[in-house]
Amino acid sequence: MSIVPPEMAKPDFVANDAVDFWDITNKEDWGVSELSQAGISSRAYKPGPYSAREGLLHAFDEMVLERERRAKG
Repeated sequence: MSIVPPEMAKPDFVANDAVDFWDITNKEDWGVSELSQAGISSRAYKPGPYSAREGLLHAFDEMVLERERRAKG
């Protein structure tokens, strides 16, 4: 059983504009991600501080680094 939102159930509904917008924004996101990855792999890259809203990310990174240190030594 499929539940279709009322707007999409209309016989004249066309999603092309939404699909086109999704495609454009995703391609832009992919481009930014590729640039970020290129920058991170540069020898000149120096990680910056985490923002106040990235506490969980920082804790996760610290956990991974600690496990790597223990595994090496």
